[in-house]
Amino acid sequence: MSKQFFPVFDEQKFGEDIGRILDKFQFSGELRRKIFSQIMEYATENARFEQEQATQRKAIKNDNNR
Repeated sequence: MSKQFFPVFDEQKFGEDIGRILDKFQFSGELRRKIFSQIMEYATENARFEQEQATQRKAIKNDNNR
């Protein structure tokens, strides 16, 4: 499959981008870490869920084409 159908979630780049955004706010170190962790957890779960859904849709489409 091409990246068009399964875009790659670049967790490292996303984390760096979120870090830069959080740097613009004056959160305490602990609060910043908690926010960062929650965003990263949600993003990775969401990316995994979307990929699973796309795989299931493709499988259903292939079954219907038989």
